Amino acid sequence: MAITSQNNIWKGLSTVASLATAVVMKKGLSKSFKKVKEKEPPKKSQSIQSTGNFKKLLGWTILSGVVISLGKLATEQGLVTVWKKVTKQDPPA
Repeated sequence: MAITSQNNIWKGLSTVASLATAVVMKKGLSKSFKKVKEKEPPKKSQSIQSTGNFKKLLGWTILSGVVISLGKLATEQGLVTVWKKVTKQDPPA
């Protein structure tokens, strides 16, 4: 029973932390793009023809994916560290 409860708590915490990180990272990327380029970042609903340059759209997609993934990875590792300090054991798999 305790293992199932810990599994559910871990899944909930990691999901909420990952979602929050993704939202924060995406907003940060958008603000950075606006500051550097002085225009709005490409939206995923835009067609390639409306952006005018496939390479720019592809570059933005890759950059945002890498940055958000690294942020989520760092968040997950931080959450593992906190879990270990609080529970004195590894998080559930």
